[in-house]
Formats: sequence, C-alpha cells, structure tokens
Amino acid sequence: MFNVLLIMYVQEERFAEDERYRFWGDFIFLIPGFVWYFLENKPFF
Repeated sequence: MFNVLLIMYVQEERFAEDERYRFWGDFIFLIPGFVWYFLENKPFF
C-alpha cells in the first residue's frame, strides 16, 4: 500500500488528471484483500 501511495505522490501531476488519484487512493484499501485471497486462497468471511 505504501508503494502505491509513494507512486501517487511522486507522479502527482499524472494522477491529478481526471481525478484519478481518488480512484487509486480508494483502491489501495482493497490491495490487502487481494493479497490475502491470492496467497491464502481463503474466503474473506
């Protein structure tokens, strides 16, 4: 998650177009769930 935020910070002007930072900023909270699903192969609930 930190790496995604760091990329967004470094390339701020790219993510500012069409407010893409909002999508990716919200999407980073789903990354741990995807990692859990693909590495553990267990359901969330």
